[in-house]
This record gives sequence, structure tokens and C-alpha cells, in this order.
Amino acid sequence: MKAAAKTAPDAKSAAKDAAKTAVKVAPDNDPKAAAKAAAKAAPEEVAPKAAAKAAAKAAPEEKTAAKTAAKAAAKTAPDETTAAKTAAKAAAKVAPEPKAAAKVAAKAAPPEVAPKAAAKAATKAAPDPKAAAKVAAKAAAKTAPDTTTAAKVAAKTAAKVAPEPKAAAKTAAKAAPPEVAPKAAAKAAAKVAPEPNAAAKTAAKAAVKAAPDPTSAAKAAAKAAVKVAPDPKVAAKTAAKAAPDEATAAKAAAKAATKTAPDPQAAAKTAAKAAAKAAPDPKAAAKTAAKAARQGGTDPKVAAKAAAKAASKAAPSAEAGAKTAAKAAAKAAAKTAPDATTAAKTAAKAAAKTAPDLRTAAKVAAKAASKVAPDAKTAAKAASKAAAAQTDAKSASDAAAKAAAKVAAPVIVPRVVSVSALPSNVEDENKAPGVARRSEATPPA
Repeated sequence: MKAAAKTAPDAKSAAKDAAKTAVKVAPDNDPKAAAKAAAKAAPEEVAPKAAAKAAAKAAPEEKTAAKTAAKAAAKTAPDETTAAKTAAKAAAKVAPEPKAAAKVAAKAAPPEVAPKAAAKAATKAAPDPKAAAKVAAKAAAKTAPDTTTAAKVAAKTAAKVAPEPKAAAKTAAKAAPPEVAPKAAAKAAAKVAPEPNAAAKTAAKAAVKAAPDPTSAAKAAAKAAVKVAPDPKVAAKTAAKAAPDEATAAKAAAKAATKTAPDPQAAAKTAAKAAAKAAPDPKAAAKTAAKAARQGGTDPKVAAKAAAKAASKAAPSAEAGAKTAAKAAAKAAAKTAPDATTAAKTAAKAAAKTAPDLRTAAKVAAKAASKVAPDAKTAAKAASKAAAAQTDAKSASDAAAKAAAKVAAPVIVPRVVSVSALPSNVEDENKAPGVARRSEATPPA
């Protein structure tokens, strides 16, 4: 055998000759022995090829041939990458169709390169690029040890084989396990897209399509956009556009903006803007912006400001904006503030600042402070301070009084006792003496 291989004009011919001779010399129906002999006889660089060929030829049937050939090739390879390649090649040549080829290659190759081998074998055995992409991505995902790796290999394989971003994303999403489908789709799309902007769009859209519900869609869109988009504005815009509906769009945009912003303040601003643009109404805009600002680790002032800005921007008029902004600011401040006093101060300030005129400023400051303040005194102080900064002394005083009145202690209503329980000496002014009064019933002494 060695002599045959040595006299061959080149490595390829040497592999062929070694395989042929090995098959002749090896015992009947013993592919393993044939493969071993061929690998030993052939030059090192073509040993896997020779082994695969000999095994395939000596095997009694196609199924056994593919398995033995792939295994023999992988075993004689000098490293994992070569093992994956040779196993894939051998399997693709001998296995009857892509699925079988992928399965055989994955089993034959070392575990860490099994997805690669499966994908390669499927691609080589498939009749056309589309079929190749599907089978390859599925084969790769199936052989992966965990879902994260499955998403990665499905995306990689789909991106390599599929002709364009949409097809790659679709293929990767279908091939990957459901829980990581959006991730796989986004990755595949981003890899095939011609430039970052297009990549962000395609990735976000692909992620949303693969997501099982709106909340997951918002998350997936934001994640995909953040990874590929060059800056917060683009990320927010991309995430919002990819989302399935307005409410989800606002969430996705705010999330994307918060994640890509360089610092909490910038995050709050970008999130507020993104939320205001994508949200269906001022209330939703404020809520989303406040939430995004809080998630970014901002302080109450920044969160309140972000919420107020988003609300006033999304409002149809200045007056409506001021009212909604005041409410939003108060809520955002109350939720992020470390205590009720700080909440009242921040809420009143933010509310007064967003008001279109002096009168509204005093009014909204009072309302905002009264809603979150722990007591009348704190409410009055917060409202007065906030109003004074934006209005005149009289308006500030009015705001303080209003806020205090709103938080004032409730009036206690006395318990009414039934007539039968009254003493006989209590008389009704409108009734005959000795009859108990019904209009002013008082408890017994």
C-alpha cells in the first residue's frame, strides 16, 4: 500500500491509491480496518481523505459507509478544525441526503466542532442554497450543547449559506430553539447585512418576528438594535420601527436608548425622546420614559424631568402637555425618590417647570406635591417653593394653601345611634315631649 501511495504523482492520487489498495487487502466487510490501513499508507496531509475513501468503499451499505467514512476521517485529522472539515466532506460524499450527512458528520466530529461539521456536511449535500441553509442551520443548532451555542451556530450557519439578510434571519430563527430564536435571527441578519444601519434594521425586525409575544418583541428589538446600531438615537429609532405596535415601540425605543447612552442623564433624555416619539399618547410616553429613566439608574430629578419632557412632547397642546407632564413628573419622582419629602419637592418642581403659565404652574405644583407628600406641612412647603421659582409670591402662597388643604386630615363623622338606644329624656324639637329626636341623635352618656 505504501508503495502504491509513494509512486503516485500527487497527494490526491496517493490518497486514492492508498484507499484502493487498503480495501483490497483489508478483510471483507471491515471498513474500520480498511480506513486504518489507508490512513497509515497515505501521506499525512491526505490521510483523512484516504481513510474516508477506504471506509466508504469497504462498507457493505450506504448508511454504514457514511458513518465509518466520517469517523475515520475525523480520527486521522491532525486538529479539530480539520476533523470537522474532513468528517463533513466524507459524510456529504457518502450519505444519501443532507439530513443524514449532517447527522453523520456531527456524530463523527469531536463534540466542540460537531455543529460546524453538521452544517458543512448538510450544505455540501443539499441540492440548492435555500435548502442548504435550512438543513445546515437546523443541524448546527441540534448538535449544539446549549441554547446560547445553538443560537450562535444557527446564526453563523444561516449567515454563511443564506443569500441575503431576511432569508438568513428566517432560517436562523426556524433552526434555533424557540427561546433563543429572536437572538439567532438578529445575529444572522446582522452578519449578512451590508452595513451597520441596515444590519440594525434587519436584525431588530428579524428579532421581533421571531419573538413569541409583544413584551419579548420589545426586548428583542431593543437588544438587537443596541448590538448593531452605532448610537442611541439610531438604536432607539430602529427598535421602535421594528416593534409590532405603538405601545411596544415606545418600550423598545426607550430600552434601546437607555442601553446605548453613555451616562444615566443622556440615557434619560434619549429614552424620553424615543418614548415620546413612539408612544401612542402622552400618558404612555410619560410612563415609558419614567420607567426607562429609572432603569438607567438615574436620580429622581432626572427621572421626573425625563417623564415630564416625554409627556409634554407627546401632548397635543401646551396645556394638555403641562397637566400630563405634571402627573408624570410626580409619579416618576415618587417612584425614584428615596423618601416622600424628596418626592414631593421633585414632583412639584418638575410640574411647575412644565406649566405654560403662572396660574397653571401654581396649580400643578400644588397637585403634584399633595399627591406624594407625607403630610400637609411638607406638601405646602414643596408646592410653595416650586411655585415661587416659577411664579409670584401670591401664586406661591395659593399653591401652598392648596397643597396643604389637599393633604389635610380628614373630618371624622360621629357614629349615629338608633332611636331605641336613646334615653327617654332626650326630646325632639318638632315632636311631642318624651319622644326621642331623630334629627340629632347622640350617643348615650
